[in-house]
Amino acid sequence: MIGLSSRVVAALRRQQARQEIERAEWGSGYSDDDLVFARPDGAPRRPERVLHRFHALTDAAGLPRTRLHDLRHFAVTVALMEGVPLSAVSKFARHPTTAMTSDRYGHLSPEVSTAVADAIGRGARRRRGRACYRACPEHGTHGVRTRG
Repeated sequence: MIGLSSRVVAALRRQQARQEIERAEWGSGYSDDDLVFARPDGAPRRPERVLHRFHALTDAAGLPRTRLHDLRHFAVTVALMEGVPLSAVSKFARHPTTAMTSDRYGHLSPEVSTAVADAIGRGARRRRGRACYRACPEHGTHGVRTRG
């Protein structure tokens, strides 16, 4: 199952309505292969024409030339920057593990870096003058005293 925004659902319903009109106009000549996006006669669209149209639209919008696959990376990056939990984004992207998503996209957001630095600062202020304990695989568990 794929989650769709209400905007995408509305666009797909408009597309379905257009297809119903085309199907009626073509009658028995309509090639019904149950495609969401097809040529007016129902035949599959040619990939190079889809790409050409995509580039025309992005050029008209003043956007840089990009590949269709880059939209996948864009969607994952935006979702993470909007605060969607990593596990949810990972499942949406169909990554086998959250580690893969984190490794690929975790570094992209300056907000994430700032949030980490802020959290470290808050934690250091709260622990000022008290011992912090951490597990060290090489040396065992030992105390590290913070100075205020």
